[in-house]
Amino acid sequence: MARSELTNFRVTIKTVELVLICTIMGLYTNAPVLSANNHLIHFLNPVALGGYIFIITGLIIGLVIDERVPRKMDMLYMIWGFFLFMAAGSVQINSYKTKSDNYPHFKDRELQMILGFTSGAFTIVTSIVFLMDIVLTYMDKAEYGKPLLDQYHTAHI
Repeated sequence: MARSELTNFRVTIKTVELVLICTIMGLYTNAPVLSANNHLIHFLNPVALGGYIFIITGLIIGLVIDERVPRKMDMLYMIWGFFLFMAAGSVQINSYKTKSDNYPHFKDRELQMILGFTSGAFTIVTSIVFLMDIVLTYMDKAEYGKPLLDQYHTAHI
């Protein structure tokens, strides 16, 4: 069965998500965290980034070989991705904004701050791409049949 144009666009969006996440992972590893006390940034960013590399890869493979996960599960992954990446980007930007003046002993403090802010900004942009993916998944009627609201209304009438 041939995939619809919307499904091909969703594969493209998920590939963009994967590229952005890998870019963020590279930026995050090259921008050392300025505060050793901020355990949230040490935990949240690597877990969100690493976990979603595997999740997005599995979703792309499922779309390409026409063995997709159910739409509700796909939307759930993307909703959690939106919240996790928005939180991770916000925490990272806040960490670099508030801690930059307290650590003057770094050699390239300006470069590290730029890398930190860039990583946080890319993380927030990725969360917005997740939001776009949620809308595209909801709109993909050709592959899943009826929209979610139509399924609910016909089942309960």
